[in-house]
Amino acid sequence: MNDVKWVKGSTETAEYPDEDKVLLLSSGERDGTEEEDGVEQTLTDNKESQPITKLTTSLATVTIFSIIGGFVFGYDTSVISGALLILDKDYDYTLTSLQKELVVSVTIGAAALGAVLGGPSNEILGRRPTIMIASFLFTIGAILMAAAPISAWGWIIILIGRFIVGIGIGLTSMTVPMYLAECSPSSYRGKITVLSNAAVTGGQFVAGLIDFGFSYVNQGWRYMLGITAVPSLMNLIAFIFLPESPRWLVGKGKKEKARLVLAKLRGGKTVDQGSIAYELQEITNNLQEAAKENNQNIFLKVWTMLRHRHLLMALIVGCGLQAIQQLSGINTVNLAVHFISCSCDDCVIQDNCFYCLFPYNATYGQEESNGFCVNREWTTNSGKCWIPDSIVLHQDNETCDSSFLTFGQFPPNDIAQYGTVHSSCPNTFSWLAMIALVMYIVSFAPGMGPVPWTVNAEIYPNWARSIGNSLSSTTNWTSNLLVSITFLHLTQYLTRYGAFSLYVCLALLGWLFIFLLLPETKGKTLEQVEGLFKGPPCPPPGLRSRKTSYNKLNAE
Repeated sequence: MNDVKWVKGSTETAEYPDEDKVLLLSSGERDGTEEEDGVEQTLTDNKESQPITKLTTSLATVTIFSIIGGFVFGYDTSVISGALLILDKDYDYTLTSLQKELVVSVTIGAAALGAVLGGPSNEILGRRPTIMIASFLFTIGAILMAAAPISAWGWIIILIGRFIVGIGIGLTSMTVPMYLAECSPSSYRGKITVLSNAAVTGGQFVAGLIDFGFSYVNQGWRYMLGITAVPSLMNLIAFIFLPESPRWLVGKGKKEKARLVLAKLRGGKTVDQGSIAYELQEITNNLQEAAKENNQNIFLKVWTMLRHRHLLMALIVGCGLQAIQQLSGINTVNLAVHFISCSCDDCVIQDNCFYCLFPYNATYGQEESNGFCVNREWTTNSGKCWIPDSIVLHQDNETCDSSFLTFGQFPPNDIAQYGTVHSSCPNTFSWLAMIALVMYIVSFAPGMGPVPWTVNAEIYPNWARSIGNSLSSTTNWTSNLLVSITFLHLTQYLTRYGAFSLYVCLALLGWLFIFLLLPETKGKTLEQVEGLFKGPPCPPPGLRSRKTSYNKLNAE
């Protein structure tokens, strides 16, 4: 048995020349022993305290059913663009533009409300019940929309269903990444958490396929809007048997149950109990240090985060990333670009415009899925901030900048469908806009798509994780709503070129924000990440790449 040398202070290692011989603690002062229930436990450097790196069947099951919520999230945000285009065919009257805008935007507003409610729900009820509530809301909302009558007030039923689904989206957007992060070992946390975003992308792609497939069916919009009742109901039933987050259980004093959950997630009967005890002790230590803050109500917790520099920095980074994700204009690609693409004055196929939207929907989902495959390698092997000779998020934002600039300069107006078009826009560079659109989507997928959610699931201390994720998710949906309700007006007053140029400027500001403030969280436990914000906002590249984790190494 070897002794361990514990060093007080921050996580920066520049002041310790012999860093391979020390153990850094970001959470404050400690010594080599821990006291709990009158029993002195000494942390030793042996096999029992090694990190767990195995992906177990239980963890895979939790991951699969958790990301169903992300799938429904992505599906419901995209499917409405196709459903609205054929609703008028079945209704006795044509829906006004205001009614259509309300049906689209009410989900975004409700998602912002759901994100706000998600904080207290995760804190009081737990992660698992919150996901179950979201699944229930998805099911009820889908059934309401599918059963909406064809009458003058039928659109109100769809509006109510969209509002209910929006609440579920808000709960899912902040809970699923946090739940997956708290159930995963540090070696798999990034890979597993980012799968939630991949599921959102998959949902958007499937929405395009479903919209296209049911566009030929009588009242096909009912199938489009109601089909998600099936996976959401399956998810609701599955979570009855899935475990709660071990960190939430420890925070509620259910340490033995947390130990059983950890053992099951890490390998069941075959897992090394010493490793489980070590991980559980690490969680307990973190919660004990946050005991004073945990006794505060929600408003006092927010005030505490604002008063402490490192917590405020974490909140600024988390909310900033979520704002950048939306203000960089991704939803103009997802929804509004369809209308821009069909806005040529000479377009003679407005009544059948849906058939020219499917390539956009399919391309959006497929290309973002391709980008996600790149993202798994970049963010898990090279981290979320730095990769050799470049920066993932920074490079993605630069590509998004140039892609949007190209799209704004050469907006596509040539429309193709089965039939004869006698006139089209004389712009011969429409193909360049399509290339820029694909470049934007592929660039967004590995960077600003999943990483804001992954980072927000990691950067807050345990006592502030629910509140931090709630505030950042609310920022995301508020920014989403802002983009959705202003885009068409921007194209009207600034022209299409000016609107996309504005998004270029916002993406550039986002690039600068990420470069200056985002630290690297790769390879660190959730308990270690808190200390990353106690150092300077933008340490030199050499210091960013140095190890600042709880590595127990032999002292000289």
